[in-house]
Amino acid sequence: MLTLKPVAQSPRRQPFIIREEKEKEIQHLLNQDIIEKVNEPTGWASPPVVTPKKDQSQIRLNEDMRVANHINYLL
Repeated sequence: MLTLKPVAQSPRRQPFIIREEKEKEIQHLLNQDIIEKVNEPTGWASPPVVTPKKDQSQIRLNEDMRVANHINYLL
């Protein structure tokens, strides 16, 4: 059985101007049950990446999984 090693990355600084939009998007995703809040320590953590959508009025919220994917790929 393959065991994956958890990877926790540090959060990145986000520009102050997008913090409010990011929090709104996170709340929207929580309300839609797309993501869920974790209230206990976890070994898995990847920083969010915020990019504007084409119309610039909304943001797209992604996770930077490069380190987690790379480390676990090497196993």
